[in-house]
Amino acid sequence: MKDTAYLKITLKKGGNQPCYFFTDEEGELTKTYLNETGTHFVLNAPNKKVEIEYVPSTGSGSQFVGGFEVNVKDWDQLDEVEKRLKAEFGLIPTKHNEQLQVQSIKDTHRDIFVWLGFLDINVVIILTLMLLIGIINMGSALLVLILVKSNFVGVLKAMGANDWTIRKIFLWQAGFLILRGMVIGNAIGLGLCALQYFLGLIRLNPEVYYLDRVPIELSFTAWALLNLATLIVCVSALIIPSVVITRIQPAKSIRFN
Repeated sequence: MKDTAYLKITLKKGGNQPCYFFTDEEGELTKTYLNETGTHFVLNAPNKKVEIEYVPSTGSGSQFVGGFEVNVKDWDQLDEVEKRLKAEFGLIPTKHNEQLQVQSIKDTHRDIFVWLGFLDINVVIILTLMLLIGIINMGSALLVLILVKSNFVGVLKAMGANDWTIRKIFLWQAGFLILRGMVIGNAIGLGLCALQYFLGLIRLNPEVYYLDRVPIELSFTAWALLNLATLIVCVSALIIPSVVITRIQPAKSIRFN
């Protein structure tokens, strides 16, 4: 046999008695283990005792290989490596008329990766909502800033400044406000990530999440691109609210004491 193992069953007591062995709350047989590996145990019944021992044996199994595991250093190349291996070995008959199959970890642990895919969707939704909230808040702040400084806008127009020049002044000021908020937010966010990375403050149930703590992966490239995209999108979105500057008339906005 390719895979050989033996179970040594020894009847210790109650030869002709019925096999009504004790079970736990889940209906599993109650075992009294006689070694640390769990391969030698005893089953007890009211009038019966059976000792079972698992006896491994190499037999001819040591001459066969059930499969090979290929480790990929770059996760992004997993699909490409799987495709190449399937083209090379997939369903090719061996000497014993067996067919070789290639399976990636995404196939053997599909449930885990489906769950991770949902997490990626949640990240996209959260980032989109946060970006929309930032745009709305900064748009409101810019409008308030323009209305408060309407006298200033009127003076600039009276001195010959065009609308786009004045709009750029307010856009630059709004950009500095966004940068200030981003610096504070990054300090808080990176600080919390560092605490979780080194101390693992937030714990998880490993039976549900397959992890005992919330994982943290800090990528400088992703962090820099996220901050840059946030700054560009927020400042670009403020161009529309700044149109209100074009409606301010110098004669009405300038006040003399």
